[in-house]
Amino acid sequence: MTRQTTRSAPSSVEVVTTLFVVLAICAAASAETSLTVVWSTTGHAASVQSVAFSPDGQRVASGGTSPDSAVVIWDAADGAPLATLPGHHAGVISVEFCGDGAQLAAGHVQIGDVYPVQSGVTYIWDLDSETVVDSFLGGFVSVDAAGGDVLSAGWGIVRDVGVHRVPGGQELADIYTGDYITAAALSADGAIAASGKYEGDVDLWSVSSESLMRTLAHGGPVRAIAFSPDDQYVATAGQGEGAVVYLWQPGTGALVRTLDAGDAYISDVAFSPDGQTMMAAVSTASFERRIRFWNVADGALLETLNPGDDVVNSVAWSPSAATIAYGLSNGEVVVARNPLMLAGDVNCDGLVDFGDINPFVAAITDEALYRATYPNCDPMYADVTGDGAADFGDINPFVALLLN
Repeated sequence: MTRQTTRSAPSSVEVVTTLFVVLAICAAASAETSLTVVWSTTGHAASVQSVAFSPDGQRVASGGTSPDSAVVIWDAADGAPLATLPGHHAGVISVEFCGDGAQLAAGHVQIGDVYPVQSGVTYIWDLDSETVVDSFLGGFVSVDAAGGDVLSAGWGIVRDVGVHRVPGGQELADIYTGDYITAAALSADGAIAASGKYEGDVDLWSVSSESLMRTLAHGGPVRAIAFSPDDQYVATAGQGEGAVVYLWQPGTGALVRTLDAGDAYISDVAFSPDGQTMMAAVSTASFERRIRFWNVADGALLETLNPGDDVVNSVAWSPSAATIAYGLSNGEVVVARNPLMLAGDVNCDGLVDFGDINPFVAAITDEALYRATYPNCDPMYADVTGDGAADFGDINPFVALLLN
């Protein structure tokens, strides 16, 4: 008797993996290393003042000024609008996702009904129901690393820094600074609140005791503050004499490093998720608009990008650092590839080698499987051609990287 066997058709993963054996013998195209815009959209009627990625990197939030004064939630992969949170008051100046991304904090400018005096207010949105579930005084918003503690501070007549736990709204700190606040940030561990002044200083406050720890002499109007993910540094930046990025040790107040932005106005700064790179939105005195990247360890300028003629108001890293987002003064929101990323390092171990083959195959054939297997990475690392998509067109260039 003859035994017959059947074999199921090969899966797409098996087919693509087999291609590597064939393609390894062939010549391949080289990888593109220049900045690639993944998507862009004019989703606001006026200037975009703030952008933020959700903790899972799947969504981007953006906040616009009047007349729409709205928050828009976008699909981070293709820019499709997912939700529009109605405008409140005169505009949105700050947005941050809270916790696991189920809620969002949006800082607004409001103008008094009786007297035309500006102040700031923060709304906490539940994104499933698209309703406001809490509100706090202050227009500048920042969250701790866990996303559960929310800082809201300043704008207009508001001289306070508040810290609340969400959900629930438990007040952790209410600090009256007595100063006109131009920027604010909360440390990753939630222990320190920083508030910047137009006069040029940055005050560091203890959240637990509500007391002033120390003052950093920035030297000019402060427009942006950010803590590194490990809280080793706090970055301050601004305009005029303060048009530099200073890196300080928050525990001692010591100035560690100065990142030279040239003759510029710096509107925003952001540490990369690993804390090794600083990104800043810069406008020069000659009206050039730039996004600059520095090595935090030695202050070396790594890259300067030209996003066009419109002012870059806000910048943000995706959690995997594969992409960046920025908001422009013309109402445009842009997501682009990180120009410093190592294309082809699909398992995110810092190398491009044969260990990247299986994750590469998953990234271009089964995105859900890839994200589940490599939760701290991004399919964009498989976009070796730099065309803004991880697909079969990246196979030849990827093989070339493995052979070189």
